[in-house]
Amino acid sequence: MTVIEKPKDIPTSDLKDVSNEKPPEPADSKKSKWEYQFREERLGVWTLYYPITNSWREYLPALESLWVLYDMAKSLPVIWRFVSETLSLGPIFFAAYFVSSTLVGLIPAFQLYNNSNTLAFIENIVAGKHVDHEQFRQIVVSYLTLFIGALFFRKIEAYSRPILQQRVSLHFKQRLLKVQTRFDLTTSENPDVQSKTSRASTWFASPWSVLEGLASLLAVGAEVSGQVSVFAGMMGSRQDAKLFALLCVARPMGLLLFIKSRHDLYYAMVTDTRWLRMEALFDLGTRSSYKKEVIADNLEGFINSQYDQDRKSLGDIPKQQPYEQQSDRAWLTYNDFDGIFDALPLLAFAWMCLKTGGKSDLSSLVLIQQATSSLQQTLLGMVYGGNNIANLFKNVMSLYEVLELKPTMTDGDVSYPEAEYKSRKGMAIEFKSVNFQYPMTDKVALKDMSFSIGPGELCVIVGENGCGKSTTINLITRMYDCVSGEVLVDGRPLKDFKLSAYRATTSVMYQDYQHLPLTIYENILLGRPDCPNPEEAVEEAARLGGAFDFVQKLPLKFGTNLEPQQTGFVNTWEDDNEEEKNIFQKFIDSQKATKLSGGEWQRLALSKSFMKNSEKIRLLCYDEPSASLDPKAEYEMFERLRQLRGGKTMIFVTHRFGHLTKHADLILYVKEGSILEKGTHKQLLDLDGEYAKMYKIQSQAFEDI
Repeated sequence: MTVIEKPKDIPTSDLKDVSNEKPPEPADSKKSKWEYQFREERLGVWTLYYPITNSWREYLPALESLWVLYDMAKSLPVIWRFVSETLSLGPIFFAAYFVSSTLVGLIPAFQLYNNSNTLAFIENIVAGKHVDHEQFRQIVVSYLTLFIGALFFRKIEAYSRPILQQRVSLHFKQRLLKVQTRFDLTTSENPDVQSKTSRASTWFASPWSVLEGLASLLAVGAEVSGQVSVFAGMMGSRQDAKLFALLCVARPMGLLLFIKSRHDLYYAMVTDTRWLRMEALFDLGTRSSYKKEVIADNLEGFINSQYDQDRKSLGDIPKQQPYEQQSDRAWLTYNDFDGIFDALPLLAFAWMCLKTGGKSDLSSLVLIQQATSSLQQTLLGMVYGGNNIANLFKNVMSLYEVLELKPTMTDGDVSYPEAEYKSRKGMAIEFKSVNFQYPMTDKVALKDMSFSIGPGELCVIVGENGCGKSTTINLITRMYDCVSGEVLVDGRPLKDFKLSAYRATTSVMYQDYQHLPLTIYENILLGRPDCPNPEEAVEEAARLGGAFDFVQKLPLKFGTNLEPQQTGFVNTWEDDNEEEKNIFQKFIDSQKATKLSGGEWQRLALSKSFMKNSEKIRLLCYDEPSASLDPKAEYEMFERLRQLRGGKTMIFVTHRFGHLTKHADLILYVKEGSILEKGTHKQLLDLDGEYAKMYKIQSQAFEDI
């Protein structure tokens, strides 16, 4: 592999600058301990980037192994904790699974022992030595005993495995659920936390795969030790014992070292602009999501001509995966290397026959072949199955790292509302010189913001997109804490209140409303799960939110799951057999997502908000609630919300001025994170500032129509 000059069509930096080309880092993110440089290699349309670490561990493999052992030793307490926790979920099933899987691992050793005795029996017959039927009967009995024993323990393993798997998986899944549902927004969005939770959720790091890997290691240990014991007993007295032992380990260890030598660490990326453009053109011409643009802009000729031009320019430069190209270019491939070792047993047997004058027995050859094949499968399975000890230990550490994560936001200890304010229906909110920037960013979202909203008042926050309107709601609902300044609720710092008690008195509808993967009925009911008459309340909330009519037109009405879990599959030999799939089309269709318009989604969000609007609620917040509604629906929605307010404090965020602002007790005009103007609609029009200017622009648009 050689360092090459960067071709002109590769959209990356020059090799000298590769180490400095990194995506913009968040302001508070941790910088990498090592500043890596990279060596480039071009393979077809790919570019491979090999890290140059200059680490002492890279050049001292023995010390690297000691370092791995040190890390494993440190994690032993966590491993013991994991084993103890899984053992408590079902001691009988735990013991049955581990014992049976370990004993199943010994079966190949007993199989080799029986095979050796059988071959010796056959050789004696061929050599004309005396044998009797009793010896044959013993051989048959040994095979039958092994078969019955293997069947018995495999059945125990098959019975205990799914029960233990479900208990372990659901137990840790519930623990992860409890931990992650306690996260505040700052913790949830932290890249380090996301990285840990992502690793813990991978298949190899899942609790069951870890436990299964530990059981597999015990089984492998039993298998290897059993085979070694059998070999030692059978070969200890033979002259060719050393050669036999060498051949047993040569093939699997040689192949393992060969494979590891060909698996360097690198990052591969397609950098040939011709190939990238061809892929984009193919998607543009074949995907239905682009069809309107292709037809409307008459792009058929352009797409085909450009694709043909890039195809001719690309020529025969391969797109094969890098490992395939490396294998094809190498002098020796895996199959070549395996072929060399495959011939060794025959050559060794021929040499022994030559040395002993043809007195070597055939059993040695058969045992060598069986042993090398068994060990090869075992070792390669450990490597490619991810079940090696170091990886298992890392996965357990990753799991418990997530289970021990805590929210970064400190909860208060004061119950809300306080006794002196319990008779109020609304809440008072005050910002005092509040400054805020989102975690992991440099941009200031709010600058020195100060305002006061009285209990029961209607406040409308207006301004252009991205000015900080939604951020203000995030601080009022304590999704985040301000960097400096103070947010007060009923005269007390918001941080003092218990989050659960405070949020039980607020109802928020966010602009980026997320429909939960449950039925429509359950989605609306979650606004107030403890409702005494849920069915009637859900229907009434749907009517108030404007969703009732279109929900009634759906096949399952309120029982419709708009985004059902995709769990079905067709059990067929041919994945592309459309005729067989059509038989089950009604089941396939039942799991498809239901498409709704933006206005319909918004009506569902409003319905959930109306559902939550009980006597406990003191604050109603609506972030762009009418963005997808037509003017008539918007007017009707605002009127319903105003009428149902009933003394509660209400805050609207919008960039559309109109009917609502005329009824507002307070309007905050926000620009670039600061309050530029505040007052009533009349006061701001009289001020003739930015608010009046924007109001007149929007009014003029309707007048022109």
